This record gives sequence, structure tokens and C-alpha cells, in this order.
Amino acid sequence: MPNTNGAETNIDYSYDDTAFKMEENDGILSLVALKEGTFTLKATFVPEMPNKYESTTKTVNITVRDIKEPSITADDITMYVGDTKEVEVNTNNIVGSLSITSDDESIVSVESMNVKGLKEGQTSITILFKPEDVTKYKDVTKKINVTVSKVTETSKIESIVNELKESVKAVSYTHLR
Repeated sequence: MPNTNGAETNIDYSYDDTAFKMEENDGILSLVALKEGTFTLKATFVPEMPNKYESTTKTVNITVRDIKEPSITADDITMYVGDTKEVEVNTNNIVGSLSITSDDESIVSVESMNVKGLKEGQTSITILFKPEDVTKYKDVTKKINVTVSKVTETSKIESIVNELKESVKAVSYTHLR
């Protein structure tokens, strides 16, 4: 609502009704954009006491942009206590900055884009993507699940080493024949 400095007025709005619609909620008028572009809103103020006040018109140019929420993707993480994994986020080639935070810092810690498993448990991390081009895109937040398992007798590293040993044996046997 415009400030009329206490003067009682009737207000007539004119605008492109394919670009905007006027909505009233609890006595407050809102202008709702319907499409992108630059449009003109004209408000004419007609005083209820014409002998004391003059009518006046105010014109405002309004630029409407369709700001989209970009779709980002990231996979859930499964890791062992003590492991560190880099969070890989696909921003669909939209340039911007990424930050992540742990929803439970007793289970995983976060440094830059790396997550470290601190103790067994399940939690989430929150990814915040801030696009550079704020005229086209808005910020987006995504949560991914993180599962941290305790290291067992045959840890992940031991499993990899055992697989390598088997590969070396197979290669050695082939070369010796």
C-alpha cells in the first residue's frame, strides 16, 4: 500500500493483466508476477476530498525474472570410521560455490568438501550451492545420507591389499609359465 500521508484516497491501478494479477489478503494488496519481462504499473490516486488534495499518478517500471532453482545431485556416502571421502556434487555445469556442513559432528566432520568418519552411526550432510548468476538461479540446499561403519577384523584397506595380493599372484603365475 502506498503512503498517502494520511489523506484518504481511492487508488486505481492499471497494468498488463497478462503480466500481473492483483491479490488481496487481509486487506493488503499484492502484485503477483505471471511472466518474465519489463512492465509498467500505473497507480492513480484520487482524493476523497478533491477541494483539499489533487489527483496524482505514479508510474513504476517492474522487471520480472524467472529465477530457477538449479538441480544438483550427490550420492549418499558409506564409509568406515577413520575414512575421509570427498563429496562429489554435480551442478549441471552451473557455475557457483559449494559448501557442506555435518548434521551431526560427532559422527562425521567436514573440512572443505571432505567428510571424515569419526564414529559408527548414520547422519546427513547438508550441501549448499550458491550460483554465481543470481539473475537466473537461486541458492539450493540438498541433504545426503552418510553411514559410518566401524572397522571390522578385515577392514576395507585389508580387503584391498588382499585383492592386490591375489592379482599379483595371478600375474606372477602367468609370467612364470
